[in-house]
Amino acid sequence: MVGSVVLTLAPDENFMRLVNVTGANETNAPGESLMEVDIEAREAQRVMVACAITVLVGIFQVAMGLLQVGFLVRYLSDPLVGGFTTAAAFHVFISQIQTILSVPSHNHNGLFAFAYTLIDVGRNIDQTNIADLIAGLLTIFIVMTVKEINTMFQHKIPVPIPIEVIVTVIASAVSHVMDLNSNYGASIVQNLPRGFAPPKTPNLEVMRNISSSSFSTAVVGYAVAVSVAKVYAAKHDYTIDGN
Repeated sequence: MVGSVVLTLAPDENFMRLVNVTGANETNAPGESLMEVDIEAREAQRVMVACAITVLVGIFQVAMGLLQVGFLVRYLSDPLVGGFTTAAAFHVFISQIQTILSVPSHNHNGLFAFAYTLIDVGRNIDQTNIADLIAGLLTIFIVMTVKEINTMFQHKIPVPIPIEVIVTVIASAVSHVMDLNSNYGASIVQNLPRGFAPPKTPNLEVMRNISSSSFSTAVVGYAVAVSVAKVYAAKHDYTIDGN
């Protein structure tokens, strides 16, 4: 939901800039102007919008806690909880599949956005980056295997194996040593800024535009958290307090 709001308020179209083509090729004449996305400005705006949503969602959820709205939990039936968590997992899977395949896809939001995403992925499946696909599948296999080992031997292992951190470190080292980006076109994060960004007051105009979306995100976030808690409560035979 946060991603949908971010893409709505900071789409690529708002950050197009002119680029002068100094050379000539088969499709562009010398001196011709082209449009490209100002990635730095776009990402800065998207981070600002995401931060504003985070602040508002936190405020709404604190207010919900103070008002003791946890009584709503009793209206969440087991079938609804099961369907809700399954749907959430499905949406997460759809949002990540284009990243694993590294295929071009438009940013969709709204009703049937996941269906449009699947259509884009299907149309461009022949452009799958094999290096990214292998890395993604290998990472999934390793993480799931170690997670099962942690569960099976949880009484013998004093501390669960932090496989996510280990995989991240090893993958970063392999990518750097083998130069996967240059040799195989693998997607990488590029440079990461050092330290933390200085604190900044969220833009009030943006906060006004996202107030309704932030409230719905706060409610859905609460529902997801409670739904997952109820699943584990039913599995391990204990009760939860919605407040």
